[in-house]
Amino acid sequence: SPSVACAAIVNSHTGDSLVLRIDVRQNPALGIWITRGGWHGYEHAALEPTNGASDSLAEAASEGTSALVLPPEEVRAWTIRLCLQSLRPAGE
Repeated sequence: SPSVACAAIVNSHTGDSLVLRIDVRQNPALGIWITRGGWHGYEHAALEPTNGASDSLAEAASEGTSALVLPPEEVRAWTIRLCLQSLRPAGE
């Protein structure tokens, strides 16, 4: 579907992957967060669906990009789909 986007984190040694599928009508941008030991020595990678391309509302406004504004007590929900894939046989 044209409204679905996919991103993946792949282990190049094992072929294992974590695939994220999002509906771009709900979350039109994707953040990628990576730390190489900067948080208590741990290494992390994360894919983060988002409704704005900037971390800063002021930056988004100065660039003329839209930012979703929710009135007080309004709730928004969206769906993400995660798929763990392995090239190894089950039980290995």
